[in-house]
Amino acid sequence: MDLFDTHCHLTDIHNRGDEYNEVIEQALAHGVKALIIIGTGIDDVREAFKLSEQLEDTLITRVAGGLTPYDVQYADRSHIELLSKILSGNSRTAAVGEIGLDRHYRYTEETVEEYFFERQLELASELGLPVVIHCREAHERMREILRLHADGLERRGVIHCFSGTYKDGADYIDMGFSLSFTCALGYTNADAQRETVKRIPLNSILAETDSPYLPPQSMRGKRNQPAHVAEVVRLISGIKKMSEDKVAETLFDSSCSLFGIN
Repeated sequence: MDLFDTHCHLTDIHNRGDEYNEVIEQALAHGVKALIIIGTGIDDVREAFKLSEQLEDTLITRVAGGLTPYDVQYADRSHIELLSKILSGNSRTAAVGEIGLDRHYRYTEETVEEYFFERQLELASELGLPVVIHCREAHERMREILRLHADGLERRGVIHCFSGTYKDGADYIDMGFSLSFTCALGYTNADAQRETVKRIPLNSILAETDSPYLPPQSMRGKRNQPAHVAEVVRLISGIKKMSEDKVAETLFDSSCSLFGIN
């Protein structure tokens, strides 16, 4: 069973010294064949590309880079230009992201957050890349913005760590976006996400760990890792009442298609 972790912050694990080599070994042992390494902020994007290059003979790795709602409080227009140069200049680039809106933490003014989000949607359109979207407590506004930009995003993208309702998810899927789920599907407060997985098509679903964050329920408070994407597949297969092999195969193919991996 081949697994694809479509969203992991491998730089965070590497930089913390959290037994990085063991994390990679565990991923391989659990059937992980491909990773999207997420870079957040200019320096982290550069580091993500370095890790991707180092793993070339071990795993299929690509990089998604962007300025998150947290990063944009420190950004100016030059950061968009620099991000464009970094992403357009590397064949390992898979997407622009994660980018988006966060109305829970509210790191900066809404107008600033939305300015950088829209500029990065435009960047994805210019580069012909999909987007990896962060959305927390902002689904209505998110859909308004995406409706303005979706036609320019030929390859659309994915709503990462989806946390909305079935109606939210159905609207994103109607616009051509996929929804990605984490081990949080197994949390006691995830009824809405489980209902969404149950009702949407399997080919609109991706699996991710968001590691080192959002570990499985049995490991709450501990570091997450890419190997645990196997748990996400298990959860999805249980909800969909389908075999894990079928779920893993469909999700792997969908992930490769979205991120342009042959």
